[in-house]
Amino acid sequence: MVKLICRLLLPLWLLCYACSTEVELCYEPLHPHHTLLDFRFQWDDEYAGTIPDSMRVTAIRWSNIVRYDYQVTSGASDNKGTLLYPADEAVDLTGQKNIAPMTRNGETGDSEVTDEGNGGNEETDSGNGENTGSDEGNGNDEATPGEETPDENTPSAAMPQHKLWARAGDYNILTYAWDSNVFEDAIEEDVNNIVTGENGEGLYSEINLVYKHYPASSPYIKSYAGTWTDYNPYADYILGYFAPIYSDVVDLIEVPLSNSGSPQTVTVNFHPTPVTQRLTFTFDVDKAEGVVIDSMIAEVSGVPARMELNTGYVDADKTYKVLFKPNYDNAGYTTKADSMAAAVIRCTGVVQVIGIIQSYNPEWSTGPGVMHLAIYTHTEDDEGAQRTKLHRVCINLYNTLEQAGLMEWDKDKKKYKQAVKEAILPIEAVLEVKKDQAAGGEDTESGIDNWETAGRIDL
Repeated sequence: MVKLICRLLLPLWLLCYACSTEVELCYEPLHPHHTLLDFRFQWDDEYAGTIPDSMRVTAIRWSNIVRYDYQVTSGASDNKGTLLYPADEAVDLTGQKNIAPMTRNGETGDSEVTDEGNGGNEETDSGNGENTGSDEGNGNDEATPGEETPDENTPSAAMPQHKLWARAGDYNILTYAWDSNVFEDAIEEDVNNIVTGENGEGLYSEINLVYKHYPASSPYIKSYAGTWTDYNPYADYILGYFAPIYSDVVDLIEVPLSNSGSPQTVTVNFHPTPVTQRLTFTFDVDKAEGVVIDSMIAEVSGVPARMELNTGYVDADKTYKVLFKPNYDNAGYTTKADSMAAAVIRCTGVVQVIGIIQSYNPEWSTGPGVMHLAIYTHTEDDEGAQRTKLHRVCINLYNTLEQAGLMEWDKDKKKYKQAVKEAILPIEAVLEVKKDQAAGGEDTESGIDNWETAGRIDL
């Protein structure tokens, strides 16, 4: 009876084996049957000036799972790159085994900023205080967090150029912009934990963009904002807000078996688009006569800690903060008298993040969904001597974010995802800046967010 069952099952087993998408003659790392991959990136004209020099590429064969990680240049053709994983399959362009393989995430060493400059003039570190000699920066330093450090994952002389190849099979291939200073490694260590379904559905469920986070004392933050006083200490800061993060997925790419000594080439065309939101904050500052605004630094909280690249779902349980420097219109200040005159100034700031989660309570001045603002000003006394002043204010953006509709809630998945890719967020309340204080006035109209002095911590 057992022999009869085996005879009946053997043809079925052979049929399943013959239908396998994996066709390999050997499992040696440098076997001669790899197929070359020609990665090409097609960029829309609107992204000019923000295109990264290189992109990470992850290719996963969904039958008998195999994963490859590459870092490649991001041109329309003739791209070069490095095979990051598996390192034992990496060979240079001459066919020699890589003698200095990269680590799994492509890092060749730490490159953390060590400049701990204060970012500008020394100011008080207390809300609405006078100059007391503290070194909180005034925002005049034009450095941007992360920009001072070159991307060590860009293929260069320090990163050997490899043959970009893969074993035979059907692959889903994902590309994404990745900077080791901004993000954690974007794929889980154990590829076998990736949940696969029919034709690879769900294959990328374990691939996430996960922000690295830094305290206010970090050299990155200091180089941008000086010794920044954190009045919203519920979370750390992220970097990399200044440019979009791009990604694209190409499913079911067939990589054929190459003959020994004559590898075939498969072209993989990507059309990356941003996975981040471009968010423009606008607000008006009504400055009193005799007050000159020198600079501003703003902080917005509520940036989700991670995003699932294949679904767009974000982690709202853990959020971080981001710093940016609003621009303000002082083009009309042609004379000293102009700069001293009373005026209403329009301020604008842009961040590129994976989302903003609003506050749980519109009355809180700490936690997610809150903007904190430092305004550096000076006035003159009767003898013409300048007196500098730092104003620290904040505003809960509950209503502003509610009206913008940046995120939508999936009741089934119990997760947030982006509802829009770009939005202008006008803050209706006018911020009044006088010689001795800054505040939002007496307008507490329902549905309008209001400015207040920073410093209160809501628990």
